[in-house]
Amino acid sequence: MDGLVVHAVRDYEEFASLDHEWSQLLQTSGSNRVFLTHQWLRCWWEAFAGRSRMLTLCVRQEGRLVGVAPLQVQQTKLRCLPVRKVSFMENDWSEEAGFILAPRESVILGEILGHLAGCQDSWDLLELRPLRSDAASWRHLADAARSAGLSWVARPDLQVPYIPVEGDWPGFMDRRSRNLRKIARRRLNRIREHPEKIRVVRVRSVDEIMNSLPDIRQVSSRSWKAHCGTAISDRPAMAYFLERLSSVLGAWGWVDLWMLYCGEKPVAFEYHLNYEGVTSPIRADFDEAYSALSPGAHLEYVILQSLFDDPCRTVREYNTCADGYAYELRWTDHVRPHYRAWVFNRRMYSRLVNMLTLLKRPWAV
Repeated sequence: MDGLVVHAVRDYEEFASLDHEWSQLLQTSGSNRVFLTHQWLRCWWEAFAGRSRMLTLCVRQEGRLVGVAPLQVQQTKLRCLPVRKVSFMENDWSEEAGFILAPRESVILGEILGHLAGCQDSWDLLELRPLRSDAASWRHLADAARSAGLSWVARPDLQVPYIPVEGDWPGFMDRRSRNLRKIARRRLNRIREHPEKIRVVRVRSVDEIMNSLPDIRQVSSRSWKAHCGTAISDRPAMAYFLERLSSVLGAWGWVDLWMLYCGEKPVAFEYHLNYEGVTSPIRADFDEAYSALSPGAHLEYVILQSLFDDPCRTVREYNTCADGYAYELRWTDHVRPHYRAWVFNRRMYSRLVNMLTLLKRPWAV
């Protein structure tokens, strides 16, 4: 591909102006998923950037956007050594991260890594995670790093269960274990016998979602996560992120909020992102006082059944966004591997960082 030009975007306003081009590129790429949308990354940056510096690399051919690397630069430490780390705009909220590439992905990715190799004095470590095993970012990393003259190592990262929404609900349940079906029946009986009415509400409009945010913060503050300091109300950045997602992604119809009520009291919720036929629950909490009812598990059961029973079948995959938890693996045998990769430049200091990284025993490639 002749005429490829890489431009570094370091300013938020310039990043925000890429919205339309970014969306067009994403839709024609092989990575058209919600965690790589401009909308998601814009909300993420506004909430979590902190002291990070933006480094979004844009690759153009004759003015047309053909590649994007949504990166940030952080000053961090590795075994007490100061390290200038370049990484994706991601944290624990991100089920995946990656490069957005037009066809001829390996060549375009090579240009991105070649650009980074050309400014190696400004970084020590390039950390790339979580890379889906079926994504171009992972498949072409070896060739691209080789063409840029960079060394790299990697190891397995997340193992994310997912549920293909295929067939009908009775058939799906018949394929589950006898023990799971037995537990589900007992749970349904407890719900039916409860003196107060247990109901599930699906919230989809922007106004309703925004009005429900105080309820989910309240549920989160009464969950087990409050004991760990990870309730939504404990983390202002987290609360702000959900507000921005609800406003920005909700306006596109990409947000589903599922609420479980006991009487009029909210006791559990799942916050989903729906994009291109995939639903991703990015946050779920339940009130510990109602743990005997297993409200979170019941809510998940109701959501899954509704996806299978939907006559329009608008969702083809339930992406758990979890790291292979046992309770998720009861529902599915499908697991999508993710990887974490470290890329190093040719400077002596980066080679030292490479050796320190190897002490963590990554899976070498």
